[in-house]
Amino acid sequence: RRPRAWRSDVCSSALTHHLAPGAASADTTSDVAAPVPTAFDGAGSPTAFALVRFQDRDAILVRAGVRFSEPKHGKFATYIPLSLGGTATGLYRGWCSIRATVDGETFRYVNSHLEAEDADVNLAQANEMVGVLRNERDPVIWAGDFNSDADTHAPSYALITGAGFTDLWPLAHPRDPGLTNGPADGVGVEVPGPDHGVALVP
Repeated sequence: RRPRAWRSDVCSSALTHHLAPGAASADTTSDVAAPVPTAFDGAGSPTAFALVRFQDRDAILVRAGVRFSEPKHGKFATYIPLSLGGTATGLYRGWCSIRATVDGETFRYVNSHLEAEDADVNLAQANEMVGVLRNERDPVIWAGDFNSDADTHAPSYALITGAGFTDLWPLAHPRDPGLTNGPADGVGVEVPGPDHGVALVP
């Protein structure tokens, strides 16, 4: 197996709106819109509104000339429920996959984004994905943002590796911890640097 070569030809991407050219497979997880006030009168009451839309997608991108087939995608059955403007919705996560052939070897490439805000939901989504892949006939490369700390063997990481998947990073870079996530990675927050790994290729 040559996972490093495969990873240069097939890669994962998180998209917030437009689907990039060359996307072989993609999911649309969250797609919500709500009115937001943009102007106010002297009393502070809104006088104008704009419709703000948030759309979250995950995609698999391939190099030109790479053979692939069987694009698949889905939303996880377990999610965080939300109410937006009185309408029931949810914070959804999902996955997408393709079957690709590189250098004569065929494999299933999977991209997933597991929940970051609720550990129980994260674990349920990981378990669901393991079930989806259980009967896959070809080797599987499962990449994505797992939101599960590899250093502490958090529950989802332990579940995935316990199901037979191997974390490739420590094999390829035994002296590099592969930190991908910081202690305060919100928008507008100064981040001193990553301190744990959650984006993996098991």
